[in-house]
Amino acid sequence: MTPKQLLLSTFQSAINAALRLDPYTVQRLGGLAGKVVAVELRGVNLTLFLALQTDRIEVRGEHAGAVDARLSGTPLAFARLGLDIDWEEHLSRFTGDVIAHQVGNAARSSQRWAQQSGAALLQDAGEYLKYERELLPDRAQVETFMQHVDVLRDDVERLEARVQRLQKPINNKM
Repeated sequence: MTPKQLLLSTFQSAINAALRLDPYTVQRLGGLAGKVVAVELRGVNLTLFLALQTDRIEVRGEHAGAVDARLSGTPLAFARLGLDIDWEEHLSRFTGDVIAHQVGNAARSSQRWAQQSGAALLQDAGEYLKYERELLPDRAQVETFMQHVDVLRDDVERLEARVQRLQKPINNKM
């Protein structure tokens, strides 16, 4: 098996495993059976063809016919899309509803904390780079710079118009 075939097989297995965890999506997939979607992965220069079946997705490296839809993006962008799987429902089969709900609450709480921590880290890093290291300008400095750029652009346009007006009599005499 070539590396590309291994990648396609692994990707197909992962997609179909995720689909099995989300019966609602599998149900909606049935209406799209027979369609082919081209997925262009930017940055890695790879196009995958997803042949939609009634209960699964077949991943191909090539497709001879026309495609019904074309998606393009980075692998990270596609990974962020994900499926909306009810993990609590699947966990409750093993642990019961109460424990699954508590685990779900803990996971949501952890996710909120991670998002808030990430936002605070970005803000702190920005302030450090602006005020402590003075590597980045603050908003007022950027706005002032942009105003100066606007004034300079207008001045250059007026100068260009004046030069063209002054060249007209010279061109007419020649």
